Amino acid sequence: MSKRPRTPEVANAVRDAMVDAATRVFAKKGFAAATMKEIAVEAGYTAPAFYNYFAGKEELYEALLARTFEEIIATLVDDAPVAKRFGGRLEALMRRQFALADRRTDTFRVLLSAQVTPPEPHPSTAIPQQPEGYQRLMALLTAWFADAAGSPRVGRLSAKDAALVYLAVTQAFHLQWMTERPTAWFVDQVEAVRDVFLHGVGTVRAPGKTRVTKKSVTKKSVAKQSVAKKSNLTRRRSG
Repeated sequence: MSKRPRTPEVANAVRDAMVDAATRVFAKKGFAAATMKEIAVEAGYTAPAFYNYFAGKEELYEALLARTFEEIIATLVDDAPVAKRFGGRLEALMRRQFALADRRTDTFRVLLSAQVTPPEPHPSTAIPQQPEGYQRLMALLTAWFADAAGSPRVGRLSAKDAALVYLAVTQAFHLQWMTERPTAWFVDQVEAVRDVFLHGVGTVRAPGKTRVTKKSVTKKSVAKQSVAKKSNLTRRRSG
């Protein structure tokens, strides 16, 4: 009796499960050390069955990368963006992206390894590099910043430079979070990272401290001048 052909939905679900298994193995052993047999066992399939879907781990990595980019790109779609100012839209974007990082921790560990791993002399052991994917992401993120700001400039920066700074800041915090492996979720750091991006390090408030602004300095100056005038007036009357 012949087997019934898989529907496209079932085939896609199987491929997705295989990519998930490969991600876990890549994150645990590294891309170079991982074998197709280990990935197949992790996914609950035999190696021959696995090869019906993927010719090798390079194809698995490319599928992982493609899925991740699509998921990141999906975070650039705002929910009711018209009702939000730039700061609100930025925070909402960060919450979507940080929540994705929480769901795909192993995926981002593998991608981080791809960024820091030097090129191997043997292509079979090297993590495939995808510069075109980064360029596509930068273009879309730049467009998002221009749209959210309602201008080709975000403050003193061009939308492209703002996107670059955003990536640098969020990735730095994410790298530190993955290194420390805390029990808290990465999405819990949204407010701290947002403040650094919007205001810079110099305006981050310590617990219990009040941020000093030009307005607060002006108010203090006016108050001091008022006290001085009253003091002078009192001395004149008493004299």
